[in-house]
Amino acid sequence: MSRDGAVDVSVDARPTTALTEGLSTWLPRLGVEFDLPPSVTDVEWFGRGPHETYPDRKTGGEVGRYEGRIDDQFVPYRLPSDNGNKTDVRWASVTGAETGATIAGETPLNVRFDGYENLAEAKRLEELVPAERTTLFVDAAVAGVGGTPVKPLAEHRIAPEPVSFSFTVRPHEAGADPAEVVRGFDR
Repeated sequence: MSRDGAVDVSVDARPTTALTEGLSTWLPRLGVEFDLPPSVTDVEWFGRGPHETYPDRKTGGEVGRYEGRIDDQFVPYRLPSDNGNKTDVRWASVTGAETGATIAGETPLNVRFDGYENLAEAKRLEELVPAERTTLFVDAAVAGVGGTPVKPLAEHRIAPEPVSFSFTVRPHEAGADPAEVVRGFDR
């Protein structure tokens, strides 16, 4: 950690034998997750948007600077599932009334939020239970979504192979311009 509170995160993921032998399909995502305090309500990012994008569904999302409320990134699919992913993210900033944090990767990342306790288990939207905290996912890779009933193409599946990636998290005041915060990152 630096004096200004910035944290450099390096991930060196190596699959275990149990994972590779026990996996019947591909990995859905590869990254890290952070629990955000309830005071964090807003997101701004430079990447594809403004709607959700995935590796196999991103050409309709132009690379640009977007912002919104974290709750508004949720996509209410009839069958609840992972949703709201943002691809090709150069930086993302989450803020509350007083403070925030900006994340920037050495390579473009995927970012998404989950504000429910049971998103993976719920069968209907009415079954979703709001979580006390929102989870922020920062991923080096996410699987494509394919199409009904087509599975993602092979190039949009994540194989259990060694992967390394890194990013920096820097705290800042709520009114700070994330683009300026990123310019201060040592690269």
